[in-house]
Amino acid sequence: MNIQTKGTIRQIAFFYALCAVVGVLLSLIDFQGIRESLALGTGGYFENLKKEWTFSKEDGVNGGLGTGGYIDNLKFGAAFLALFFIFFEYGILKLQRRTDSYDWKDSGSSFAIYLFNGLLSPLTLIYQFGLLKWVEPYALFQINDGLIPFLVTFLLAEGAYYWYHRLSHEVPVLWAIHHTHHSAQTLNLSVAYRLHTLGRIVSPVTYLPMVYFGFKPEYILGALAISLVYQFFIHTQTVDKLWVIERSGFNTPSLHRVHHGRNDWCIDKNYAGVLILWDYIFGTFQREIGPISYGVTTGHYSYNPVKLMLGPLIDWVRGSFARERENANRASQENP
Repeated sequence: MNIQTKGTIRQIAFFYALCAVVGVLLSLIDFQGIRESLALGTGGYFENLKKEWTFSKEDGVNGGLGTGGYIDNLKFGAAFLALFFIFFEYGILKLQRRTDSYDWKDSGSSFAIYLFNGLLSPLTLIYQFGLLKWVEPYALFQINDGLIPFLVTFLLAEGAYYWYHRLSHEVPVLWAIHHTHHSAQTLNLSVAYRLHTLGRIVSPVTYLPMVYFGFKPEYILGALAISLVYQFFIHTQTVDKLWVIERSGFNTPSLHRVHHGRNDWCIDKNYAGVLILWDYIFGTFQREIGPISYGVTTGHYSYNPVKLMLGPLIDWVRGSFARERENANRASQENP
């Protein structure tokens, strides 16, 4: 085990120890609940999901998954809304004479992946919620409902997201999954939904310790939903540096452009979702300091959405897949 790996393990241990301490402190205070209002604010989706999950567990309906109603009612309204913002962004880029920020073949691949994930989203969401609820009865502490617990949950959920995202770049098999997102050669709003389906299966594991320390699954998934919406809007080149927001601890398009760069100074930087402060804390913060080349260090991978999702995993199984830092180091040795 090298020094860098030991340092990462210590940082992860520190983060989850912090979650445990905060869980203890919150469990000692009586808050007034907002969980019902949170459920209403999300269209009652999480509460309905909870009922559906409980129903299926007790009665064994639909093969124990209870997904029939969600698949029957699946709508693609979000897809049309995303398309609206994508074309709006393209219009702005055209006014700025920067239409090279779009490769429509790449964007088509991204949207195909998004639609595929949309078809599976009822199943994956039930899986995520069910996994977190499975751990909840074993929680060490009991945290009451309240605005403060929700805000603290959001803060720590952002930290858990940071660690899942960071490990997705540092652990080869996780990078083989996350590679799909970074394989686009341009950066625009369409890239935001270029996410591997397996990421939805693996990522909830990051939040299980939080549930074990008393944080509520409804709050965690609510925080993650807010974060994903926010992240959609930072995948763009239309917005310049936002110094005030950046210095307030929030992620910005400028900072996220760094994350998607394959320049040496961009690799393994700015993993944040909404709150860039976790990059400050764990030493991975980097400002945008020059022109950025987007995509992966090994160059263009494919326009085929199936290959984009399966190819890196096949390469990893064959032992011919490395993460970005290793590729960059190898390139620098070959071309000093």
